[in-house]
Amino acid sequence: MSRVPMRIAAAAAFVVAACGQVSTPPPDGQILLYVDTDAPLPDGPPGTPPALFDRLRVTLLPPGQSTPCNGCSQDFDLTTPLLAGLGASVGLAPPVGQAGWMAHVQMFPTEFTSATGDPDPETTVDVTVALPTVTPMGVQVLTVTLGTAQVGQPVSAATARTTEGEPVASLVGTWGPAQRVGCTNAPRAGEVCVPGGASWVGTTQTANPPLPNTARLPPRIVVLSPFFLDALEVTVASFRQGGGQGALAATGTSGKTSILDWCTFSPSPGATDQAPVNCLTWAQARAYCQARGADLETEAQWEYVAGALQGSRFIWGSDLPDCDAGVWGRSGYGVFAAETHACPSAPPGSAPAALDASPRARDMLQLDGGTIYDIAGNVIEWTLDTWELPDGGCWGTARLYQDPVCGPEEDAAIHPARGGAWLSNGNELPAVQRYQGTVPDETKGLRCARPDAP
Repeated sequence: MSRVPMRIAAAAAFVVAACGQVSTPPPDGQILLYVDTDAPLPDGPPGTPPALFDRLRVTLLPPGQSTPCNGCSQDFDLTTPLLAGLGASVGLAPPVGQAGWMAHVQMFPTEFTSATGDPDPETTVDVTVALPTVTPMGVQVLTVTLGTAQVGQPVSAATARTTEGEPVASLVGTWGPAQRVGCTNAPRAGEVCVPGGASWVGTTQTANPPLPNTARLPPRIVVLSPFFLDALEVTVASFRQGGGQGALAATGTSGKTSILDWCTFSPSPGATDQAPVNCLTWAQARAYCQARGADLETEAQWEYVAGALQGSRFIWGSDLPDCDAGVWGRSGYGVFAAETHACPSAPPGSAPAALDASPRARDMLQLDGGTIYDIAGNVIEWTLDTWELPDGGCWGTARLYQDPVCGPEEDAAIHPARGGAWLSNGNELPAVQRYQGTVPDETKGLRCARPDAP
């Protein structure tokens, strides 16, 4: 790869993309600005953390101005090989002898850009640096480093720093919190170790596919410590054997003409023992997990897993689900006869599905320590947090979080429930899906988590 920089001239005479071919000779006097970052970027070596950013914008700002001159802005893709090869540099050519020019440098994920391609300020590392005055001859070489921890916190030219010369070696991918960290302790029966690391959670209001209006979280980077998570949603048999209390019992009515007919719990062994338990409150779900020395999973833990530890749209990737992906779209029977029936079940209405019988070709996450099943579908899962709107005191105050949890407040009226259920539509299965959980019903179940601790 050639290390020819892209160049931005104040007169907009030429703009050449990084690693491209220069069609117009550079001016004799210019500034060569190298860009480096500690963030993980696309196309890293095997085993490196997933990318948090993938795009760079460099804008040349005239003295005293916050908007660029005509043609004085350029975007290009950021990759690990580009930075590792010291190829991310920009030739800047403000007028010779004129002081006060600045470079506005923005690193951002394309996923959260606006319809016009502009970066979302809350997901952007945004640094403005003062440029030296260009002399008639010669090239002044500077490096600006974009730190992942600066996301959503613009750094002004008054405080931003550059270093002279090009970087000796790139920092790309070295941000410590993003590194995958395995569990140091052994899992208990039925648990899987989820390695720690960093990922985006949340999404913009222009999500594709369109999502129901469920006050989903805003885009945030979360850093999670390793933890253990149940491989399966808690079954009726496990809930009963573990001393679970209070779940509404199945009525035994086969016509399913009442909501209560869809409850799965029975006080003695029965046909629904291997189905996930449902029709229980947040407090009942939490009491069961706590009795096992665990707790409900947090919102951040749930979405981290549902995004395949890398912020994916669905647990299996970005494409919409088909009926073999998991247990969803199984309404259209009994009290739900008027609902959309996208995925037939046999016999009709056999949902929530037994955890040893439903198709799970894609609704699973395979990790080194085992596989986690039924993340997107089957039952919606209660989470530990107290419900809060995206702009509230938990999610609205920062842009980067370590092991976040809102509350929990035991007496809160609303707690988040995450994921899709057996009767959900396909656009209700993304990792960002979020519901206000208030009462027990046929869609809500649970899964327990616990920290990697003795």
